Amino acid sequence: VNTTTSTQQNPNVRFNSQIGGNVTVTLRITNAIGVSRTISQVYQVRPAPSATITSFSPNDTVCAGEQVTLNASLQLGNKYLWNTGNPADTFSTVIVNQTGSYTVKVTNTSGCSNTSAPINILVKSKPVISISPASASICEGDSIWLKMSNINYTSYEIFKDGASLGSFLGPIDSVKVGSATSANFKVIGFDGFCYTDSSNAASITVNDRLEAPQARCGVRTTSSVEFEWF
Repeated sequence: VNTTTSTQQNPNVRFNSQIGGNVTVTLRITNAIGVSRTISQVYQVRPAPSATITSFSPNDTVCAGEQVTLNASLQLGNKYLWNTGNPADTFSTVIVNQTGSYTVKVTNTSGCSNTSAPINILVKSKPVISISPASASICEGDSIWLKMSNINYTSYEIFKDGASLGSFLGPIDSVKVGSATSANFKVIGFDGFCYTDSSNAASITVNDRLEAPQARCGVRTTSSVEFEWF
């Protein structure tokens, strides 16, 4: 029972009810000689809606370019407004892709509102990677070392003309590649949570090998040996 006492004339009294339903408010007026009069009034208290963010997927921390789906407790007839800054986000589910603290305001058919506790979403920046040299020439059968711009990632995956050549655990500072024909090589790094975008292309040109020169002996003489080169 909430009880409030006032000596003011025509006092304004605020009562907070934590439950819905009919609530009886009683006013007892007592004058200076102790004579009292009691007045009672029944008020209907409309319940506030439940406002809870019930789930999020896939996680509360994602990488740049990924999205998080937030779901609020659903009840027929309720209206929803998320604090995304987009007035069109008025459904029980919203998709976000930016770091922030998100809440939802729920209004029921009685016009009563409630705001959920916030949920914090973190969108991490993607790591970056590049390889060098950007272009080089090798002979058929040879190989070349491609140098990584970041050597401390958890793993790396190498691609030749878009096809994966396999993954390598980090840290590594370079990878050895070869090709029978000219090709473009790229790499993707993984920092333990986020993947990089594809690196720049390393364009490797493969040149045909020249035939080995042949030596033939010429005519023997008593004073010298002559060679004929082809």
